[in-house]
Amino acid sequence: ITKFAFILIMVFLFRKKIRNVYEYILIGAAVGIGFTLPEEFGYGEETQASLFRLMTLAGHMVYGIIMGKHLGIARYNKLNEKPRFLQYVLSLLIPILLHSLYDACTSGNLMILSEDSALQDQGINFGLIAVGVHFIAQFIILYLVKKNTQKYCDMVLLQEAAENKAAPESEQN
Repeated sequence: ITKFAFILIMVFLFRKKIRNVYEYILIGAAVGIGFTLPEEFGYGEETQASLFRLMTLAGHMVYGIIMGKHLGIARYNKLNEKPRFLQYVLSLLIPILLHSLYDACTSGNLMILSEDSALQDQGINFGLIAVGVHFIAQFIILYLVKKNTQKYCDMVLLQEAAENKAAPESEQN
């Protein structure tokens, strides 16, 4: 929720300069990285756990990207008189669910604290699987954003940017 609020603040501050949905995505990524840094320093753990945390370092950035993308699409839909409520819901729901599932499998995994070694081993394996899935998911999400960059850039939010896009190339130069 705090990351979401910071993205909204940044969007508000730069609202007259944001040209397209892709720039919402960039704002989300920047805010996400901003959340990663204090969290990684704040959760300073033993070396072994820190190595696993490196694998998910881009997690908050990816959550911010998801938030920014859906907020940008909501803004685009508003300007084009299309439904936008679902985009607002997705901008919060997807990152919260992904982060909650990850936390439940790792830092909130009570099996790891069990005195039963078999249960503890299962908890550790469960956590390792979650780290691996999260690691791969980061790259998939980044790949999908990169693949659709042109689409997000074409979702123009400023009238001036739309006019430049529509003008012949000779007029733009």
